[in-house]
Amino acid sequence: MAFISDLGVGLDGFSHGGVVPAEGEAIAPSSGLSEFLKLNMITRLNFFYMGAVLIGLGTIIFRIRAPKTIQRHRSIEEFFNSELDRASARRLRTMVFTIKRRRPNVASDLIRYAPWLDRDSSPSLSLAYSEAREEQDQQIHADVLSSFFNVESRYCNRKSAFVVFILYVIGISSAAIPGLFFTVQVLLSIFQ
Repeated sequence: MAFISDLGVGLDGFSHGGVVPAEGEAIAPSSGLSEFLKLNMITRLNFFYMGAVLIGLGTIIFRIRAPKTIQRHRSIEEFFNSELDRASARRLRTMVFTIKRRRPNVASDLIRYAPWLDRDSSPSLSLAYSEAREEQDQQIHADVLSSFFNVESRYCNRKSAFVVFILYVIGISSAAIPGLFFTVQVLLSIFQ
């Protein structure tokens, strides 16, 4: 206890969330703004808890609603590096089918360069495998992979992504309010 009083802090200040000067020290006059900026400990904790809950809720929604491709891979480069070796004709055709549902113009461009990617017009999977093996350049594989990742990240569950973004912004902002108010209080006390 002597340590706390040697620092010039009275213990009774903790009951309402503030720190009061020890006996004999002068108290600076406070302005209306600095009074407004004072938050008691319960209010600070409420802002922090509300922010943490909103961030947690946003994370839960992301984990439930985000495509698995986006959850597993942080960037398009990581997705490309992990999937290029596993890109079989069947897998690429499935990716083009997904691209076709969300971005038909992109899918038609891919099918124009590699007709074996279209599951509707080229139903034979063995023919697609043989044509995929004959290609020396893997550019079509790279194009399909990058287009698929872009479709998954930008065009799937857009409402959920917007809700998660809003929850994160509100959560981070409300968790930062006590610190921001305290910083402004300190700056006001310095420049008074």
